[in-house]
Amino acid sequence: KEQSESDEESSDEEQPSTASSITITKPFSPLFLNNMKKFGVSTDWLAKRSNIVRQSAYSLSSVKSNTSKLDAMIKSASAK
Repeated sequence: KEQSESDEESSDEEQPSTASSITITKPFSPLFLNNMKKFGVSTDWLAKRSNIVRQSAYSLSSVKSNTSKLDAMIKSASAK
């Protein structure tokens, strides 16, 4: 159970560009899905969750650049 979960995670992180196609072509194992159903978690939620993980990883670089711009603006404003 735990191993199938970690496998999904690692494949997402290693190949962010093709992660969406992996999710479609490589479905979760039936055992994993059965376990999720027991806890009331739908495959829809899993898809949303993996999308959120992907988006946050993708937008991290743009967030960093925005932060440095903000820092520069704050420094120039406080210097006045």
